[in-house]
Amino acid sequence: MAKARTRQELRQFAEDFAALIADGHTFGQKIAPNSGKVSARSVYARKHKLSKESVSNLIGRSRAEGFAGIWEKALKQQIRNERTPLRFKPVNAEAARRRVVIMTSAQDETPLHEPFWQNLKAYARHRRAELYLGGFTYQKGLFEDHSVQTGKYVPEIMEHLRPVETRLAPRLIWAGQANILPTSSRPLAGWQSHGGGSWVVLPHAKIALESVSRMPGQPPKVAVSTGVCTLPNYVKRNAGMKAEWHHTFGFAIAEIEADGEFWVRTVSAEESGAFQDLDIRVADGKVTEGCHVEAITWGDIHVESLDADMARLSWAIGPDGAKLRGSSMVDVLEPRYQFFHDLINFSARSHHTIHDPVYMTETHAQKQDRVADELAAAAGFLNASWRAGCDSVVVDSNHNQHFCRWLRSSEGRTDPANADFWHQVNARWHQAARAGDIEFSPFAWALAEAGANKFVFVRAGDSFTICDDAAAIECGLHGHAGPNGSRGSARSLARIAPRVNAGHTHSPAIDEGCYIAGANCDLRPRFVNGPSSWAHADIVTMPSGKRQIVFKNSKGWRGR
Repeated sequence: MAKARTRQELRQFAEDFAALIADGHTFGQKIAPNSGKVSARSVYARKHKLSKESVSNLIGRSRAEGFAGIWEKALKQQIRNERTPLRFKPVNAEAARRRVVIMTSAQDETPLHEPFWQNLKAYARHRRAELYLGGFTYQKGLFEDHSVQTGKYVPEIMEHLRPVETRLAPRLIWAGQANILPTSSRPLAGWQSHGGGSWVVLPHAKIALESVSRMPGQPPKVAVSTGVCTLPNYVKRNAGMKAEWHHTFGFAIAEIEADGEFWVRTVSAEESGAFQDLDIRVADGKVTEGCHVEAITWGDIHVESLDADMARLSWAIGPDGAKLRGSSMVDVLEPRYQFFHDLINFSARSHHTIHDPVYMTETHAQKQDRVADELAAAAGFLNASWRAGCDSVVVDSNHNQHFCRWLRSSEGRTDPANADFWHQVNARWHQAARAGDIEFSPFAWALAEAGANKFVFVRAGDSFTICDDAAAIECGLHGHAGPNGSRGSARSLARIAPRVNAGHTHSPAIDEGCYIAGANCDLRPRFVNGPSSWAHADIVTMPSGKRQIVFKNSKGWRGR
């Protein structure tokens, strides 16, 4: 290109140079220290193995041929963007189209995990995806330059480095400038509110995810870190050795529609460098579609308030409970197990509302005060969501236990709408107690009596693990109960020995070995009035034991 003489070659140079400016690289050669910016001239020179003088020569030649307007247009847009507050920054022409962006991180002066890197590039080619890398520095002396731009990275990744903040969609930000220490145990700390209502993706060696609270009616806001493509390279001391245990080869993928809607999820790789994203597996540089997954842990169900879009997308269930045409998430991914948490809400006679006369009048007027009807709806849902070759597993949960609490109280004894059902279930429970059947569950029995006969029930305190041949994951915990009688949370469950897939909070999260699903119910029930971090999301577990959280909205659960 240094010897380019034809107008066609010079025009191509101008277009390539403009694309670098559109990606956030500066036009000038002088850059303020620690500004988080890289010269487009430097990037072009590295990519095409030219000297900066040769690039300057090409700029002069293309300007003489009248092509300067091509990159000047991109430069003007860049200046406008920098003068505009971030949350109002317009989406440039590059972002205003359907695109896929794969994002990961790399440590300076550290070799790549070569098999993973080759698989990552193969997947990027398969998806026609852009590849973004965020660098981070480590083991720098006190007076050394810690800037991402001054780090020395392996040559293979230089053209993909994006060490600047980039708005990929109106509500999606790549924070490539973050430079978070790889030894940070909470890489998302302090970044939750970054970008206002926009999602923020952070390059880091550890995969973490947190759903951030927002006001009712606003779309979900999530902070997530990517995983890394370079090998572990830590100081063998306390912080370094703990960070090495959580060092994750992986990436985040963003599938962005032309209208700005998007889906983001993380992908973890195996030690071999192979990985699976939903139903697509990549190993030894080969991409294979149509692969099944091991399990789906659905976000909490609460069948009485099940969101119609989530029922359609997840199981192809219509508003009337009938099977719809077309493939749903469970049909595409073909899991061996599907786990259901908080199957019912127990709205009819919850201890939270049973002494609220106004609420009780409302449920009676709307004919929603019969407990037997709730159990029948749950049984109908289990039958409609069942698939051959997939075990439906109902995990005992706190809302399911509200049913047992009501049975133990005397309030159902004289309840006109429910007395017959209360006496019937209690009679069966007492029969089991007299027979010494400590395994008996009135909730599971009532579901079966209502017509559900194709499910496995996991009692509170029992274990149900998957991926035992890879790295066992405990799926029998709902998440409301933590260790030693404490309240459950992602943080407390991350501190127990096995890895965990749980529900309960309705707020998707990844905290080390603990993955928390979101919800599939209405995100604005009457008892949630303030800010909320609830979101529609499920956990998908691969046969290898690797997991990802899949977010859903009314348009779908993945991009095209």
